[in-house]
Amino acid sequence: MPQGANIIESLPDDLREIIEQDIQSGDFANAEEAIRQSILSQHERLALRRSFVEAEAQIDRGGFFTPEESRTRTHALTAKDRKQ
Repeated sequence: MPQGANIIESLPDDLREIIEQDIQSGDFANAEEAIRQSILSQHERLALRRSFVEAEAQIDRGGFFTPEESRTRTHALTAKDRKQ
């Protein structure tokens, strides 16, 4: 039995077909690789989504700078560093 066959057999038909197409196209060597990459990608997307949610909450709390404020602060810090 090929590696990953048990994993594929336990999946719904639509997911099984996607994984088989990805393997046939050469995107993945086997089902485990395809599933592992899918889980890791989903984890990264969720982490990014959490980052956006936190950024939006920070903006709602007034915790952001406009581009002009950022430039002013950067120039002030740069000038301070030059004096030291």
